Amino acid sequence: MKHFSRQYPYVFIASVTTIVAGVLHATTVAFEHVDIPPEFWFFIVSGVAQIIWGVNYFYHRTSNMYFVGAVLNLGLTFFWLSVRLFPAPFSDVPETIGTLGIVTALVQLTAFGSSFWSLYRFGITTVKSIAFLLILSLALSWIGYITAKTSEGILLQIWPGIEEAPHGHGEEEAGHSDDNDDVESQEEHDDTDEPVGHID
Repeated sequence: MKHFSRQYPYVFIASVTTIVAGVLHATTVAFEHVDIPPEFWFFIVSGVAQIIWGVNYFYHRTSNMYFVGAVLNLGLTFFWLSVRLFPAPFSDVPETIGTLGIVTALVQLTAFGSSFWSLYRFGITTVKSIAFLLILSLALSWIGYITAKTSEGILLQIWPGIEEAPHGHGEEEAGHSDDNDDVESQEEHDDTDEPVGHID
């Protein structure tokens, strides 16, 4: 079997893009959250799962593999979107949208599209299967999100330092903005209180 066949380029695309997304999650993204152990290990596990699937996809191209790849990448993309629309775990505000997040999401969407195209090429896409794929992806992302939010109290007892950790969810930016406003307000107040010189 030729694993890099021109006849099936989507196999190569799905495998490589999923592996790339996995490497990003398990390295760069994970270490951006190293001060928050639950998030750090979530990205490590997610990244390793993507890498394993991407490597395995070269050798076991079955309808189940196509389906799992599509759900895995779309589910993680939905999760990425969830924490940017709603308060992120261990935070009261959504995560900010950064370049790394956008790149990772686009890579995952490409992997999803290639996996879905594999399902289509093998004639196993039906309205029912597509609906099930979307529902399962959404369900997995929301199960992950709800679990993360509802377990905050327990996890904070295990890792109390999380509260002081830099989350990168926008609090720091808001804090700096408030500090700048306070400084500007104080400067204006000082200018107003400055005594005016009188000419005798």
